[in-house]
Amino acid sequence: MPKYKLVEADREKWNQIMSESPQFTIFTDIRYLDAVGRKYKNYFVFKGDQIRAGVSVILTEDESGCEIDDLVIYNGIMFLPVSDKKTVRKRFEEFEITEFVIEEFDKRFNKIEMSLNPFFEDLRLFLWHNYHSLDQRDKFMVNLKYTSFLDISELKDAQYPEKTNRFKEMEAIRQRNIKEAREKRVITKVSKQPDYIFIFLDFYKDLIAKQGKVVSDSKLNRMNNLILQLCHKDLADIFITGEEKEIYYITIFCWDKYRSYYLFGAGNPMINLRFKGTLCFWDAFIYLAKQRNIKIVDMEGVNSPQRGWFKLSFGGNLKKYFQVKKNKT
Repeated sequence: MPKYKLVEADREKWNQIMSESPQFTIFTDIRYLDAVGRKYKNYFVFKGDQIRAGVSVILTEDESGCEIDDLVIYNGIMFLPVSDKKTVRKRFEEFEITEFVIEEFDKRFNKIEMSLNPFFEDLRLFLWHNYHSLDQRDKFMVNLKYTSFLDISELKDAQYPEKTNRFKEMEAIRQRNIKEAREKRVITKVSKQPDYIFIFLDFYKDLIAKQGKVVSDSKLNRMNNLILQLCHKDLADIFITGEEKEIYYITIFCWDKYRSYYLFGAGNPMINLRFKGTLCFWDAFIYLAKQRNIKIVDMEGVNSPQRGWFKLSFGGNLKKYFQVKKNKT
């Protein structure tokens, strides 16, 4: 009798059980996945009659494989904690489960792609899979990615956020941006109103166009539905920076019980003010700390030179995560 078995997860139990995993995020929450507009599947990994792990993946359209989706930042394998196990036993069990999941997915799917959480640490089984094969289609390709975790806990009780260490540790240009915005009495408000989503998407289309790309109507519709549903479920807020009659910048942050995540952001292409994005982020941090009791913000990707530098200029710690891919065809 096999030691482990892979079973399609009970929808009603998924969040309740898997939210205890250190690898669980908003991106593997049923409520988020329902809003993404893609086919997906969640599995429990049983050891005997105990659930020891879960796996969440986005399915290809024909369901013959699973693939990475750019609206689902992290997914894949998640382990449940066991308090009575020594570290060496815990590590060995996670090793066994990873090997089991890889073998099972290799039998079931022609294409395997996962974007593993920063707290998924042991990549050896993906690197060793079919190690001696000369056919690259038998092996996993592992891509290194980075994000930044920003500790905003100090802002919760700060009467003057611009006097905190969090503010002092930012790049000098960010500090100047915020001071300039304060002098001009620019404000940031928080909303869940759908009208702001449409404005944001217009800003976003222009941002992508300036990068020489085109964003599809399909993706825009998915983004619109995702933000709308997350706001409706009180899993996200929209932050709008500007004056009373003019919007400068919009960001969207979502959260789970562990941390908040920067989801989207874009500025008004007609407004050329250096501080517009900086203030929108900073005021969002203050609100998230004070009103949502958020301690850590995942800045969600610092993998391009310009955007990476901007996000890291707020401070924060680099975190590695990995995307794994295998395609038999």
